[in-house]
Amino acid sequence: MKTPVLFVVVVAVLIVTDSAEGFKGKKKLCSDELHKMFVEICQPPTEKVPERDANSFLKPLQRRGLEEECCQETCSYHEIWENC
Repeated sequence: MKTPVLFVVVVAVLIVTDSAEGFKGKKKLCSDELHKMFVEICQPPTEKVPERDANSFLKPLQRRGLEEECCQETCSYHEIWENC
């Protein structure tokens, strides 16, 4: 009984991980691209956030160094997610 449940959980995790709009491996993301990816990763897909509130995420990105990491180097989906 545990094996089918474990299999379903593993498949679900793989699907969620790969469904980040083709975001695989590491990429350089700067400014608006990074902001959009951050909001997409950190916000539940059913939740609508006013643009003013969504833009408030940009300053924390810069303060944490995520902007520097992702724009000058490369970052992964997981690294962005860790900053949520």
